[in-house]
Amino acid sequence: MAVVDWIIVFVYAVSTIGLGWYFGRQQKSAKEYFIGSGKMNPVLIGVSLFATLLSTITYLALPGETLGKGPVYLANYIVYPLIFLVLAFVVLPVYMRQKKVTSAYELLEEKLGVSVRLLGVVMFLMLRLVWMSLLIYMTAKAIAVMVGVVVSNVVAQQFLGKSFFNWQLERAGLDLKGGFETALLRSIKVRRLVDRESETVGVGSTLQELRSKLQASETGELFVLKEDGELFGTITLADLSDAAFDHDVDNLINADDVARVHPPILNLNDDLETANKVIRDSGEHYIAVVENHETMKFIGTLHETEVMSAYNKALVEARHEEHEGTP
Repeated sequence: MAVVDWIIVFVYAVSTIGLGWYFGRQQKSAKEYFIGSGKMNPVLIGVSLFATLLSTITYLALPGETLGKGPVYLANYIVYPLIFLVLAFVVLPVYMRQKKVTSAYELLEEKLGVSVRLLGVVMFLMLRLVWMSLLIYMTAKAIAVMVGVVVSNVVAQQFLGKSFFNWQLERAGLDLKGGFETALLRSIKVRRLVDRESETVGVGSTLQELRSKLQASETGELFVLKEDGELFGTITLADLSDAAFDHDVDNLINADDVARVHPPILNLNDDLETANKVIRDSGEHYIAVVENHETMKFIGTLHETEVMSAYNKALVEARHEEHEGTP
């Protein structure tokens, strides 16, 4: 332990001993020490005993045992009220009538001798020392974890703008704010849905070639590629404008003259949440998919219907697994 820990333990020990010494000066007999001369309020004594029985061990260990072994572990605690009633109205009156004893160890000595009484005292003290040591240790561990959580969250909030746990969940693809649907969208990558048989033309394609391909196109959109396969732009009939039906300029205009450069794109590692946002913001039905934003190598296209179909399929499967896992 660090020096500050030893200081806290020392101050705690000295304070406890000092408190006992101060109030102990007022006690004149063993009867006052053990039973308060028989004048204490029984309700206060019961509340004090109940509070003593509950400790850090109770709050930390019992929930874990219950989660691990099931609710049946709590069955022994159900009979506690009955046990307390039997002790209070059956056992204790018999005990207290034994020559008005002030300690249970007096009964041990009277019935079994001094050696048994001393053995009982030693065993009780050992039990209390171990119990108190474990109690302090578990309390310290719990406080250390709580302090660590608070400090890590403060640091993460300052540097990341979110808690440490939210940051970890987001890295795993989970979003507490977005809910189940957002997490499901983030679990599906674009690479699973990309159509690699897209209609493409080169940047040097003539207007006549563009016109012919667009008229035969099922999607009404062509993706213009450079010689190395890098995405240059896209072309639709609307982009050709007046030149679409002017055959006099067929050999004067190429694809790079009429293409819309910098179209909305996705890369293979994007998820469906990103894809859905790009489709919604751009208003496009088909989105070009590239290998990555550095090379811009064209891979294929993603249609909005594929996004919704994949999401609905994953949602049905997730709900089906939930129902199967329900007992």
